[in-house]
Amino acid sequence: MLGGMGFEYALTADFAELKDMSAEDFVKQVLKGRLNTRCVVCGEDFRFGRGGAGDVNALREICGGLGIEVRAVKKLSLGGAEVSSTRIRALIERGEIAAANELLGRRYGYTIKVEHGAQLGRTWNFPTINQPLPKGLVLPRFGVYAAKVLVDGEWLAGVTNIGVKPTVSKSAPPLAETFIIGCHEDLYGKALPIELYEFVRPERVFANFGELRDEIARNTEQVKEYFKHS
Repeated sequence: MLGGMGFEYALTADFAELKDMSAEDFVKQVLKGRLNTRCVVCGEDFRFGRGGAGDVNALREICGGLGIEVRAVKKLSLGGAEVSSTRIRALIERGEIAAANELLGRRYGYTIKVEHGAQLGRTWNFPTINQPLPKGLVLPRFGVYAAKVLVDGEWLAGVTNIGVKPTVSKSAPPLAETFIIGCHEDLYGKALPIELYEFVRPERVFANFGELRDEIARNTEQVKEYFKHS
């Protein structure tokens, strides 16, 4: 995503190393000393330095003496509320994926390598790709979503279940399983991008595999109908 915006490098700071630095030391030692920064872009409520002591005014004052330009970006509001990572994260965790996508300016998604599973869906003519969800990923509400999967340069409609498969297992880690409609390729080992469009239903336990199979078929028709009109 950053590459598409023209970024060439992204540096991840070691917070443990920086958390006790004063605001002035951070600017002089890191921004100027290590990075030779020419321009800093931040939010208007940006805080930095030990205990969050520094604000945008302090940043401008310190940077001004070092020849570093500071650009503060104003807050953005949408739907009567401020757009923030906290708000977006909460929407994702509640399964309000369409609303989260609007605030993100893109669709929530992930790119994860496809791994082998139990292949239960294959016996029902609903073969799924299995993608274990990594730690640190903001997990959507467990349930079924209308999704699209990028396969060989083409975005294909899919039915994605995110959860712990309570009907099949009692202790499975969070997993994304996607039935890609109309796709019959062997995708094992490929890192496939998936984007979520709409929440279909919450995860639940079914009385037997027959009920689960019928629900997958019903969800597939719901997803087809969704993309037909979206």
